[in-house]
Amino acid sequence: MQKQKKYYSSYQEVPERYRFNLEPLLEGKTIDEQLAKIKKITDKLLELRDSQFDSKELFLEYKKHENKYSIAIAKLHNYISNKLSTNVVDTEMNRYDQKLSYQINEFYAKLGAVTNLFYKKIEIIKTWKDEPEVAIYKKEIEAGIEDYKHKLDDGVEDYLTKVAYGQISPYDSFAILSNSEVFFREPETQKEWDDFEKSQGKNRPLVYVVDSKGKKHILNDTTYVDLLKNKDEVLRKNAYQKYNFIYLKHAELFANLYLSHVKNLSADAKSRNFASLTESSIYHDRFKIELLEKLFKSVQKHSYLFERFTKLQAKFFKAKFGKKISRWDRLLELVNIKEFYSIEDAQDLVLKAVAPLGEEYYNQIKKAFADNWVDYHNVPNKRSGAYSIGSSYDIERKYILMNFDYTISSVDTLAHELGHSMHSYYSDKHQDFTNSQYPIILAEIASIFNELMLSDYLLSNSTSEEFSFYILTQMIRTFAATVYNQCLWAEYEHEVYKAVDSGSPIGGYDDFSKIYQDVLSRYESKPRTDIYRFNDYLRAVNVPHFYYGFYVYKYALGYIVANVFFQKYKSEGKKALDDYIKKFLSAGASKWPIELLKDAGVDLDDDRIYEQAFAVLKDQIDQYEKIGNQIFKNKK
Repeated sequence: MQKQKKYYSSYQEVPERYRFNLEPLLEGKTIDEQLAKIKKITDKLLELRDSQFDSKELFLEYKKHENKYSIAIAKLHNYISNKLSTNVVDTEMNRYDQKLSYQINEFYAKLGAVTNLFYKKIEIIKTWKDEPEVAIYKKEIEAGIEDYKHKLDDGVEDYLTKVAYGQISPYDSFAILSNSEVFFREPETQKEWDDFEKSQGKNRPLVYVVDSKGKKHILNDTTYVDLLKNKDEVLRKNAYQKYNFIYLKHAELFANLYLSHVKNLSADAKSRNFASLTESSIYHDRFKIELLEKLFKSVQKHSYLFERFTKLQAKFFKAKFGKKISRWDRLLELVNIKEFYSIEDAQDLVLKAVAPLGEEYYNQIKKAFADNWVDYHNVPNKRSGAYSIGSSYDIERKYILMNFDYTISSVDTLAHELGHSMHSYYSDKHQDFTNSQYPIILAEIASIFNELMLSDYLLSNSTSEEFSFYILTQMIRTFAATVYNQCLWAEYEHEVYKAVDSGSPIGGYDDFSKIYQDVLSRYESKPRTDIYRFNDYLRAVNVPHFYYGFYVYKYALGYIVANVFFQKYKSEGKKALDDYIKKFLSAGASKWPIELLKDAGVDLDDDRIYEQAFAVLKDQIDQYEKIGNQIFKNKK
């Protein structure tokens, strides 16, 4: 057990108990042998392609091989991608990653648009789709039949399938710009110029900010939040101002990229006979515009709670520091707490927090720790952040990557990612392959629920007001970031989509930011009185999610649902947890999300669901205010 913070200079130095055990994914074969195995499966699929819908028997034969293919791809992809996550510059794994991608795309190019075949044989399919042997595919088949009204001509669908490999990715372009390009600067000294030229432009100087002592700190998207948490006010202010300036300097470029992305999506939605781009974006989950707008209105209705927290934070900041809070002070912690949690401490806390979920849940997490599901340590060239793998069917270990930093935040991250992994465990255990792959709209519920269980345990066992205040601060911030911000952003996207759909001209950043300003005013209890300012609405173009697709509302919805499940647990006890596991975690994707959640006791059409979730937030803010008043009562 670690007694102090330990950092390693290379991945090989990390003890095995803190590293992935990925070898079971290869099943005793080499990567090349697995690629050859996949090639044999794809050859069989191409052989069966044209006849797969001719009869129930041929359909089931095709699906058997298709499922084998998907599982084999998932295992190999998880092996390669997880290897790369521990060393992003691993040349061998990068080559294998490209090799696998090429093999996949070559197969799909040969396979063509299978939907064309499906629709040609649709009358034959209808004769056997309701038979018991095909029951596990009924949802998939009926969705395909319903999708017909959005199908393009056969030749167009086939063409789109073949050229998908070379399609430009606005998200990738944004990532390159925001994670790299905009955070390089011009060399300032002769030495920097010499280094730049000798490296043939590879050693580009990084943007930095200085603290009150003149020390330089690297500024980029990764370091920005940590800089805003720093106790040095000069550093916080410099980081805030320079970060915003950097993005504003490139605001028109980002605006152009975002507009092109939305225009492309809008054109596709119109050509596929959707009433709007938003409708096409939520169609895959069979979500409803009415529910989306209900979500927006619910958050707007409760915006006063977020404003109350902001005012309390400002009050306590002034009590502690004797001055008014500024924009760059919002992430500064107002209390000091224990800073060191070993990996074993984190494991122990998570196990205690999830113990109420029952013996199977508890023992499976113990097994996750014992069987090396988790890769903990941050090392050079390791991917940042954390994740739990997807596509885990027939994979015993639901792998998790972390960058453990010995803080309570990392304990929370471990609980969060284990929520995903346990969702996959129950879904894979109780569903067939086809119905085990739950969608993003459901994915965040289990992870947030685990966070709530951990926070509840920590608060119940807290031995100091400062620690309780800290935990409540994190809970409220997370609620605000996940529900308030994501709904605000989703409604902004919704308005941008409507503008582009209708042909309203958007000339650049100025127009985007004015749309953002209008939406923001809906999420404030009092109308804004300040005049429009160019740099106030930077979020209009610098949120990465905007460049990928319309999905941030799913995070907000997931957080609300998780809070409802949690409140049920607090009021109903074990029965609520049993239902949560049986009716939600184990249900996978067996039904459409709205229907599945309703069966699990969460009816998204019912206004009371949203009231229940915000009741949890109100209780957290009440506790925050009470404890804060105690801590800061003697501070001037």
